[in-house]
Amino acid sequence: MLLFVLLAGAESSVTIEKCIPSGAGRKDLDAAERAGVVRFDSRSRRWEFRHPLIRAAVFELSTDGERRRVHAILAKAFADEPERRAWHLGQAATGPDEEVAELLETVSQRLIETGDGTRATAAMLKAAELTPSVSDRERRVARAAYLGSLIAGAITESPVLLTEALRNPSQSPQLATVIAVTYNLLNSEGDVATARRLLLAALTAGTSGLGTGNDEYVEALYTLVLVGFFGGTGEFWQPLLAQTSAAGDLPNVLQFQINLFIDVARAEGPAIERFHRETDRLRFVSDPLYIVRFAIAGAYIDSLGGMRDALWRVVDAGRKGEAITPAIQALFLLANDDYFTGRWHELEAVVHEGLDLSLEHGYALTTAPARFLMALVHAARGEESLAHGIAEELLIWAAPRRLFALANYSSHIRCMTALPAGRFDEAFTHAATISPPGILPPYISHAIWSAFDLIEAAARSGRKVQGEMHLKVFECAEVASHSSRLRALVLAAHGLLDDGPGWKGKFEDALSTQEGERWHFDRARIRLLFGEQLRRRRERAAAKIQLREAKKMFLQLGANAWALRADRELRALGAPEVRSTSLTPQESAVADLAATGLSNKQIAESLFLSSRTVSTHLSRVFSKLGISTRAGLRDALSAEPNNLRP
Repeated sequence: MLLFVLLAGAESSVTIEKCIPSGAGRKDLDAAERAGVVRFDSRSRRWEFRHPLIRAAVFELSTDGERRRVHAILAKAFADEPERRAWHLGQAATGPDEEVAELLETVSQRLIETGDGTRATAAMLKAAELTPSVSDRERRVARAAYLGSLIAGAITESPVLLTEALRNPSQSPQLATVIAVTYNLLNSEGDVATARRLLLAALTAGTSGLGTGNDEYVEALYTLVLVGFFGGTGEFWQPLLAQTSAAGDLPNVLQFQINLFIDVARAEGPAIERFHRETDRLRFVSDPLYIVRFAIAGAYIDSLGGMRDALWRVVDAGRKGEAITPAIQALFLLANDDYFTGRWHELEAVVHEGLDLSLEHGYALTTAPARFLMALVHAARGEESLAHGIAEELLIWAAPRRLFALANYSSHIRCMTALPAGRFDEAFTHAATISPPGILPPYISHAIWSAFDLIEAAARSGRKVQGEMHLKVFECAEVASHSSRLRALVLAAHGLLDDGPGWKGKFEDALSTQEGERWHFDRARIRLLFGEQLRRRRERAAAKIQLREAKKMFLQLGANAWALRADRELRALGAPEVRSTSLTPQESAVADLAATGLSNKQIAESLFLSSRTVSTHLSRVFSKLGISTRAGLRDALSAEPNNLRP
């Protein structure tokens, strides 16, 4: 009877009544309870061992045969509960059994849909263990390796399983094995070229031997989309699009990724409308993989704000250990929305949590988008050395692997470091490496994010013609219909480049777009450009209003480099510079240590603060001192000690 308590789990009291309705078993348990071995919890209705060591001893003293017999009885007790029945049948099996293996594979799929990647992987491994056919066993082992990497955060463990799946070198690997290998290569090593070659070869050869509705075929296409995002060019995408065209009807989420994520500049209105309708249904979805994949599809059309609750559900599941890999992706998708909506302190928190999980579980390439976002924040704050450091790291990783997405991240970081400092030639050069003026390259969705930056850099560096060329293709792609943020940027670009009497109205329209208040950073930039244009047209009073509001918004964000650019414009108008008169005691302590060359982490350890708190204090110090980098900190502290010290 003690084995029933051990193996029945949380439903032990109910299970025991199902298995031994005579009451004899309950008498045995009463005796065990009097002896202090078990106890009955009346609230949970469960029998529990009084100490974990007793539980361990019961297991060790029982034989394999005894445990299998109990599992067989439990399987009958759960005849109307397929998941528990399949699990107990698997544990009761004495040898290969395809019927039970099929049941466990079905259970694995259901567990994926509920987000329990660890148990889904375990169920698939048990199914593989019970599979009589060599080919089916290899397929299920490979599937377990893939699930472990895709959901459970076990990418470092998958090579061992893949070695077993590839034991027979005389046969071509199955599609499930190829998917697992390519996913591992891509996410751990960033080897996009090998991943692409293996996957396309398997799909072209029809390795799966199954119809297009097969789960493995669909997973292969999802993996190809991921491969293409990091390393794809036009030449890469043609085979993928040919595969999807031949596949017929695809799952909605995969179709959305193809329509909206692969080449967002050419996304069509009806597809976007369908996507927005589907977004409302996420509140009823529990599958973390579905939620994350759906969110990825909407990232470039600024739709993540409507998915935050669903993404936080995925994060919460990951914190419980149920879906680690989707949780990492969900954290970085939340950070994406945080950047554009100005929640930069939250961005730091979720990025650091996601980076810690990625480092712990071995997901190297997955961190690239988050590091990019963090570098953009560093750039806006004037922390140029930190931003350039990340840009260099991304480029070093990208170059030998031909990871075009990371190279674009690096260029964009350098562009956004140069823009607030007024280095417009430099900013233009970096933006033009992502998309040359007048061209939105197919299948490079990041070009949408950098397009306005290129237009601004062109206008401010004497390249108005190139700016107009880029605005024209920006408009031809109808990106203004993709989101309110992109609409505001298109209008602002017109205000920046137009010479006619309507230029001012374009800026005013950009600032009054629906949901415009949501895009805090871009709104501040539009006000800055509006103020700069007004100053150049000698409308001094109106310019001061826009520039002061822009500076205020930048300071609220902690975007000190941009606030200094607004300051320079205000000084050109003769407006007095307004700064706080003193540093707080903690700001002063942080500033003194930073001036000695200590890193944020070292300062945090010295003052018993978090790195995020140190970063916040330094942002305020930079603003009060009127500087944008650590390099000017020592001189600024020395120049005005009496006014600034507490």
